[in-house]
Amino acid sequence: MEKSTSRLGWWIVFVLKLAICVIFVFAGVMKLRDPVAFAIAIRHYKMLPAFLILPLAFYLPWLEIICGLSIFVRPLSRAALYVILLLDLVFLAALSVAWARGLNVKCGCFGEAFNDIGYPAAITRNILIAIAIGVILVYQTRQKKRL
Repeated sequence: MEKSTSRLGWWIVFVLKLAICVIFVFAGVMKLRDPVAFAIAIRHYKMLPAFLILPLAFYLPWLEIICGLSIFVRPLSRAALYVILLLDLVFLAALSVAWARGLNVKCGCFGEAFNDIGYPAAITRNILIAIAIGVILVYQTRQKKRL
């Protein structure tokens, strides 16, 4: 029974990792297609000084892509998950603060794609990503302890 439960857990974690990988690689690629539009989206949040916006718009997509792919590279997986979790929590905070301030901004999470989903859906998505990462990290920790 424990073996089938372990196998099911492995598949669940694999699917969660794949979903997070696809989300972050897709988000990074979409932002890279038009970094100026992404910079404008960042500016609309009114949270960063102007000198940080362009560098962030150019480098953040690469970080998302690299970390998304690194989830499946065993030595890098845990670190990549923590970086993605940190990014996700920053995105969640930015969305929440913008909503609380009454700003009418487009998410910018996927470049120009899926921009009009609204705050509740975007915040829910980021919470679900954080939960998925938590599930993966807990599973990996338990697997290490068993070895």
